[in-house]
Amino acid sequence: VRTWKRMPYWLKPIDEGDSQPKSALRFFEPSTRSTKGKRKEYGVSLDSWIDYETSKEEAYDGEKLKRYTMDEAGKTVNADVSERWNIIRECFVTGKKVIGKALITTTVEEMDKKGGKNFKTLWDNSDINARDDNGFTRTGLYRYFKPAYYCLEGFIDEYGNPKTEEAQTFLNNKRNGADGKSLASEKRKYPFKVEDAFGIVYGNFW
Repeated sequence: VRTWKRMPYWLKPIDEGDSQPKSALRFFEPSTRSTKGKRKEYGVSLDSWIDYETSKEEAYDGEKLKRYTMDEAGKTVNADVSERWNIIRECFVTGKKVIGKALITTTVEEMDKKGGKNFKTLWDNSDINARDDNGFTRTGLYRYFKPAYYCLEGFIDEYGNPKTEEAQTFLNNKRNGADGKSLASEKRKYPFKVEDAFGIVYGNFW
């Protein structure tokens, strides 16, 4: 909403006219009434909306969605994100036809106490090399990992290219100053490889 409010008028699609929307951005034509002698005319609007729901598993159950974003799925403790996705994925299909797309992003917190374990299930079941006869992974998602030293804030040149070697040196220096739980936390927040993202203390990995 904050970004939408700052957009220049010529970039904004038609909306319902609420200057302080609380729960959704609704891109419908504002309500008007026909008057005597003047027929109501309809403009061109997107007839769509952007909203959010609570983090409970069944929040969007029964709806059809075009786009969905689940952020920080590896840090969710008040819901099982793997079970949440099992419900939400049905919002993107009609029979065999896929009608929408989802993006799930995160860094990972402690496996047992802070939600990492449920996200690991989602990750394991999204292997592009393990697809069924319909061409889908077990989750319908494709997993993707990007090392922390790619596009790290402060290490991008004037053309938008990542300074990966400088960023990796910087992050390695941070690791050298940590040990035990603080080192494990540092690796999860800024992983170089998948094992870093899901690592737990004492060098064991899920």
